[in-house]
Amino acid sequence: MKKITIIFMFLFTWLSYSQDNSKRIYEYITSTEKKWKIIKLRDTINAKIIFHIPAQRDCDENLVASMTIVKTQKGDTIRILDLCNSNKFQIDQNIKIAPAQKQSFIKVSVPFSFDENLETKMSEPNLKYDLKVLKTAWGKLIE
Repeated sequence: MKKITIIFMFLFTWLSYSQDNSKRIYEYITSTEKKWKIIKLRDTINAKIIFHIPAQRDCDENLVASMTIVKTQKGDTIRILDLCNSNKFQIDQNIKIAPAQKQSFIKVSVPFSFDENLETKMSEPNLKYDLKVLKTAWGKLIE
């Protein structure tokens, strides 16, 4: 009976932690996205990749985007969201970015970068780009 109690307490604790962590991550993502300044690309631009997270899967009825931080030839650092792009790009790779547009009524999952906090064992946002690069555009990455 004691083993069952210990296992139940472990599962209950793990589920509580998991739900709290998921809720915290969801709140972080939604509040961060609200701070981004959406800009529209007018023309195809050349840029160098600083950071890249490919879309985690191919698009189906649930749309996903890749998230790439680039430095443009003009020196601007911007976030590019590319719908359904699961291609992997390299840091320092030079690419072209064509303008793209997302329909306002479509919900798209955007990747974020999280690291595990070694002390708390909780996922913590990687703040290197999420809150520092606010200029965000929809675009199509072209090799």
